[in-house]
Amino acid sequence: MLQSTDEAERAQTELEGTRVHTPRFHNQEGMIDPEVLAGKSFVLVGAGAIGSFFAMTLAKMGARQIEAYDPDTVENHNIATQAYPESSVGRPKVDVLAEVVQSFAGVHIMARHRRWAGECADYLIVCPDNMATRAEAFAAAKDKGCMYMDARMGAETMRVYLIDTRMQQQVAFYERTLYTYEQAEPERCAYKSIIYTVNAVTGIML
Repeated sequence: MLQSTDEAERAQTELEGTRVHTPRFHNQEGMIDPEVLAGKSFVLVGAGAIGSFFAMTLAKMGARQIEAYDPDTVENHNIATQAYPESSVGRPKVDVLAEVVQSFAGVHIMARHRRWAGECADYLIVCPDNMATRAEAFAAAKDKGCMYMDARMGAETMRVYLIDTRMQQQVAFYERTLYTYEQAEPERCAYKSIIYTVNAVTGIML
């Protein structure tokens, strides 16, 4: 269940008034400070295989300001590779994701059941199923000067790009990785996505 409004406001007040230093994060504090993550904002474009697990993992590590965009609903074939229970088939992905993150990490994320429309944050995370959205998102990131992360995955292949859009050399490098739908290699039937690759690319992203 999602937090009530009073509970969410109380949690936010406690977060703002104290350090995010609890026994929950004791085992990771030597690697990453949860307070740093709590102070950053993230916009997630795409709540499919990579996006759903990334949001949950990010929240478990201490992030608190996560906004997820996806117009799709959960379908039966999503259950094998995405962070959704079987009972969620037919429901908006972002709504279910908000419940999953709340249940597993105690974090209330902002769910936007629609296409992303140029919103940015400290970090713009893109993991859609098409290159056109990536190109559009990168243009927005450059315009607003936010950090940009793009995660791509095939059946047993993966690539992750983290780009500081203020650095022209990084921008030029990334733009060479963009291509059109017509230039993409066709995927083999029944050889598109599997859960262990999803988990691996999520780990690399973080």
